[in-house]
Amino acid sequence: MINIKMNDKLLSMPCRKVKEDELEHALQLGQAMLDYLKKDTSSGIGLAANQIGYDLAVLVTKTKGDVIWINPEVVLSEGEVVSREQCLSFPNKTALVKRYKHFTVNSKYYANGEMKEGKVYFYAPNVGDSLLRQEDFLECMCIQHELDHLNGITMIDKRIDTTVKDNNKYGRNDKVTIKKGGESKTIKYKKAEKLISEGWEIV
Repeated sequence: MINIKMNDKLLSMPCRKVKEDELEHALQLGQAMLDYLKKDTSSGIGLAANQIGYDLAVLVTKTKGDVIWINPEVVLSEGEVVSREQCLSFPNKTALVKRYKHFTVNSKYYANGEMKEGKVYFYAPNVGDSLLRQEDFLECMCIQHELDHLNGITMIDKRIDTTVKDNNKYGRNDKVTIKKGGESKTIKYKKAEKLISEGWEIV
C-alpha cells in the first residue's frame, strides 16, 4: 500500500539512479504509483518515488496519458514562467514557483505498453487559448516539479513567495476573487481551483 511521505528525510535527499537489473522493479513501482494517482481524490497529476519512501529515480506523470520515467535528467532548459503548484506531500498547500518555459529531459520512459529511451521536449505556452495548451503547460510544470523531488527539492524550497497559502479555509461553494496580470474575477472556489493551478492567484 502506498503512503505519501511528509517531513520525511528522503524528500530532501537526491534519489539514486535505477540500475539495469532494477528496471523491472522500477516499472512495477511506477505502475503502483500510477494506480495510486488514479484512486487518489486530490487530483494529483504526478508522483516521485521518494514521496512514497523509495530511494529510486522513478517518477510518474498522468498529464497526457500514464508515463513512468526512469532516471530522467535535464539536458536543456530556458525561459521562465511562474507556476502556482500543489503537492501530495504538502496537502492543502500551494506555492508560487519559478519554472522553465522550455525544458528537455533525457530518460527511459514507459508509455502505451512500450519502453523507450531518449530526449523528450516540454514547453509551457501561455495558458488559456485552448485545452491543448493548458495540458502542455501542466505537463511541463508537472515534470519539473517531480524532477525536483528526485533531486531532493520541494516546491516549498523553491517558492518565490514567503507565505505558503492554505486552501482549507475555502469551501467548494465559497466565492473567491482571483487575479492574473490585470484581470480579476469572482467565482466559486471549486471553479477557481483549476485556474489557480494555471497561475491565477486568490486575492
